[in-house]
Amino acid sequence: MLTRVRQLRARGVTEISSPWPAPDERHRRTGAGWIWDPYSPEQQRRRVETVYAAALRAYASLVDEWFPRLKTRMRMGTTLPATLRGKLIPGTLTPPGVKPLQHMDVPTMSWYLDPLPAEAPSEIEIMIDTREDETPSRGSDEWRMRLELRQQKLIELRPDAVGWISTVETHGIADVFQTAPLAPLVYGWLKSDLAAIKWQ
Repeated sequence: MLTRVRQLRARGVTEISSPWPAPDERHRRTGAGWIWDPYSPEQQRRRVETVYAAALRAYASLVDEWFPRLKTRMRMGTTLPATLRGKLIPGTLTPPGVKPLQHMDVPTMSWYLDPLPAEAPSEIEIMIDTREDETPSRGSDEWRMRLELRQQKLIELRPDAVGWISTVETHGIADVFQTAPLAPLVYGWLKSDLAAIKWQ
């Protein structure tokens, strides 16, 4: 890190800015609020997309360098390269006069990995979920059918893992607004993959 700082200084760089998309809206009130309040819905989407794209690259790099022998038993490691397809429901601004803990409309996302041929680069596609989309409810027949089609594609592209690999749809808070959002995401994926090896 120090070497990189010296290189930047030698090139005349006097300031290092965050690689993640920054807030694009001013605070519309004084007082406390949630960390995503100054981000418009589209800027929330951009930040999620940028962070998750970097996380995919970092995860793949770590697995290739440190876990090459285990990679063939790691669900995410084996699924990659893939397109990470996500639907984001942006968090909404805390209304004036309302305390943040009384307004818990946090940004959430559902996503899955859509596998690509082995030599293709991984991609990311995050869309804003307008809640008007005709997304089948979790557990419905249509949802199950889509899951089965994704599973079929996965085993066709990863035939060596046919006996154990499965497609997974993840739902949760899109927690990418802290100063350093990359490490928790990448290490969470690694931890999940390595823990799952025990049950194979």
